[in-house]
Amino acid sequence: MAEKGTIEPLVSVAWLKEQLEQNTRELVVLDCSYDANKDECRDVTSPYPNMIPPPQVFAQYCGSIGLDNTMHVVLYDNNSRGLFSAPRAYWMFKAFGHDKVSILNGGLVTWLQNGFPTSSDIVQRPTKIFHATMKKEYLKTYDGMSACVLFFAASILGKKPPEITVYNGSWTEWGRVRRDTTD
Repeated sequence: MAEKGTIEPLVSVAWLKEQLEQNTRELVVLDCSYDANKDECRDVTSPYPNMIPPPQVFAQYCGSIGLDNTMHVVLYDNNSRGLFSAPRAYWMFKAFGHDKVSILNGGLVTWLQNGFPTSSDIVQRPTKIFHATMKKEYLKTYDGMSACVLFFAASILGKKPPEITVYNGSWTEWGRVRRDTTD
């Protein structure tokens, strides 16, 4: 059990129901199952679909839907097959430095299975100011991911990690990747 005030990455429907009954003002629940405004919160300059937006775009989008950095955001999916978009939204909030974010365990399906009430009311929150700062450790480059694939392929083939150089950089989370220091 977490200490009081700790933001858990996964929260139960019982916990959320209790928070909503207490009318916790700094709690916001967001449906991630279908985002009609996803074009507003992506990198429109990328040739690839749905790439993470620049920090200022994410901040503007969050502010426009009434979020600020004091709020605990609980994300859920309405998907009978389980989670779909909520984990990506969770990652984006974390990548932009907002740690007050959780995923509703089981999403709307579990909420309904527990007989908890729903509403079709559309909540319009006033525009707020949201600050977003990219945490680079949440992003990996193409070169970094290629290095990871090469590293694991070499490991499968029986090469010892110190014998191979798969990436000339400082990214070492995936194992012991030798770093060239010849500058």
